[in-house]
Amino acid sequence: MSFEEKEKFKALRIQAETENRKTGEQWRRAKNQTNRAFCETLNLTLQECFTALDELDRVNEEKFDRNQVPGVNDLKKTLNSISTVVTKLVEEKRIEEPDPEEITEEITEVSEDGEVVVKKGPAVATGAIQSRQDALKRLADVADYFRKNEPHSPVTYIIQRAVKWGNMPLEVWLQDVIKDDNVIFNIRQTLGFNTNDPSSEG
Repeated sequence: MSFEEKEKFKALRIQAETENRKTGEQWRRAKNQTNRAFCETLNLTLQECFTALDELDRVNEEKFDRNQVPGVNDLKKTLNSISTVVTKLVEEKRIEEPDPEEITEEITEVSEDGEVVVKKGPAVATGAIQSRQDALKRLADVADYFRKNEPHSPVTYIIQRAVKWGNMPLEVWLQDVIKDDNVIFNIRQTLGFNTNDPSSEG
């Protein structure tokens, strides 16, 4: 990179910082410090957004005349753009933080001409759940099945919420589920969390 190019990038970085915009360096640093669990949860949240947007589009078509239906294409394009970035992040994090190695099992099949064929494939999770991570993974697989085979079923949304909540610390879960600060404050007191008087905040 030439001196002129370096100076140009330096000027752009300073401009971005002055305008309170994220620089490429800040983005890379934040990405490296972000763990897989956060990216997986964010991906599930995006799927919930797509589900909610589809439902909004359906209700709009029911309530409005054809020529007066509010468009959601801009929202959909924005979600698609975000989803592209998040999907790539999830793929990278799955490589950096892989699941425990899957156990393969031999699958015996009989072809049309009577020949016995033995194939190897990933073992299907059966039996008792081995860990919390295993439980959440099985739930995510169930949600994925319904999303692909019954896209209009509310089951997908419900299970995705359960998986998302399962990946949250209790404190974050309380804030996501309960919108009343006073109620959260009382729960914190009951459970012995560090508490601050909500009326004194902000």
